[in-house]
Amino acid sequence: MHRLFFILMMIIPFATYAQKNNVIELPSGLKVATDDEYGIFKWAEAKKKCENKGEGWSLPTKEELVEIYQYKDTIKGFTDSWYWSLSTDGSSDYYFDVNPDYGNAWNLIFSNGILVSNSKTYTIKARCVKH
Repeated sequence: MHRLFFILMMIIPFATYAQKNNVIELPSGLKVATDDEYGIFKWAEAKKKCENKGEGWSLPTKEELVEIYQYKDTIKGFTDSWYWSLSTDGSSDYYFDVNPDYGNAWNLIFSNGILVSNSKTYTIKARCVKH
């Protein structure tokens, strides 16, 4: 019994999070909105939607999106949909010289945790983070 208590006490501090003002702070310090942005968006629209929330808000990077997926049951409110990341996949960087809203960006499928790269013209869900 004492060993179980000790093990739980070692795990619990790493699994805690704080919720305040519709934001959940993960153990890494990443702040995640508790709700998706309403609707589905092309990449540029999702990026702008997050930036319009105020200073420090953005789409999550690819790495942050993976972290969010790991805590999705704690954060709650995710659907099994695809979610945009801020990260581009690099294979279409030549588009950025002409129009940064074209090319490909990473997104994560929340039904299975797989990262995929899709055209920024697809309409996908967004969850914003604050740095």
